[in-house]
Amino acid sequence: MKGPSWSKQANVWRLGLGLAAFFGGSCWLFWHLERDQGLLKSPLDVLYWWVTTAATVGYGDITPRTQGGKALVILVVVAGVTVVATGAARAGSYILQQRLLQLRGLGRMDQLSGHTIVCGWSDDLDGILESLVTYGPTTRADHIVLVSGQDMDRLSALQNRPELAGLHVIAGDITKAADLERAGAARAAMALVLADEGDPAPDSRTLLAVMAFRQLNKEAHLSAEVREQRFVRYVKDAGADELIDPGAFRRAMAAQILVSPGMGNVFYDLLRFDKGAFFGFEEIPGGLIGQTFADLQRRYLDREGVMLVGLVENVGSPLQIKREALREAQKTPDVSHLVNRLREAKQVQPHHPVLCPPAGHVLKPRSLAVVVRRQPENAA
Repeated sequence: MKGPSWSKQANVWRLGLGLAAFFGGSCWLFWHLERDQGLLKSPLDVLYWWVTTAATVGYGDITPRTQGGKALVILVVVAGVTVVATGAARAGSYILQQRLLQLRGLGRMDQLSGHTIVCGWSDDLDGILESLVTYGPTTRADHIVLVSGQDMDRLSALQNRPELAGLHVIAGDITKAADLERAGAARAAMALVLADEGDPAPDSRTLLAVMAFRQLNKEAHLSAEVREQRFVRYVKDAGADELIDPGAFRRAMAAQILVSPGMGNVFYDLLRFDKGAFFGFEEIPGGLIGQTFADLQRRYLDREGVMLVGLVENVGSPLQIKREALREAQKTPDVSHLVNRLREAKQVQPHHPVLCPPAGHVLKPRSLAVVVRRQPENAA
């Protein structure tokens, strides 16, 4: 069954075809009526006449001399006034309608590509969004889309914050592909699914949201927050590239603090960009791929304010990484080793950390150096 959107598109097409037919027909008829009067030297003159007449500008340098031409001018002027008035009214109505939809969170993000989508709600969501704007890959709020089922008053309050000027909001269900599609999920570069603190079953919704997002986009980097350990495997299998497990962080932090007093302060500073030092990634020079970690270490010996602590391997789209691994495994000439190579390829872990590797560890393609970088003293 054809819906309202199809009907609107059909009306637009009919209007466009009608205008094209009127334009072409009136231009041809004017040329046919007036070409022998010495006024028209080329088709460009006809186009110029039509635009100035339909827009009711009427410079008077091309005026009809035949009775048929004069009648045609009257028709074009009347039609031009009608079309301009109708077009302006419809354009204004369309712009107003789209603006109202945006304010109500019912718009579409068709103009965005390579953006970040944040799904869900958290009591410190404003802090999360401000961190994304300050330290994220785009540092622009207008490149972030928030999808949430919260009431528009709370969502609008976020948009009204000066630090989040330009933030896009979609009022909808994060578990529904249709609402994620309005957020431009198919064209997003990365997404974050938050465990809604007000939901009685936040991890179940996170799982459904991850599955819905992966229906639309299999390439974007997708991170998801889980509350219960038993959901970690399911959310991972559903397509999440990285998991945020506050419970695991809290348990590990408590143990570290008890075993090594002061370690909590160290972690706290390393995880904040505005402190003295912080973790970061750096590209590995292409000439070092295939060499050892010791060779990379030598590159960092004389660098001040940067310390090499390890590697992250298999960086990029998990789907693409596994495809490449399978493709390389199939190149194995020894058939007896092919099955093992294929099994290893399927077990490739995207964004796999290798901290403090041995000196002889071979540097692989799609790897980044993990460093601790000192914050510049003049940084805010």
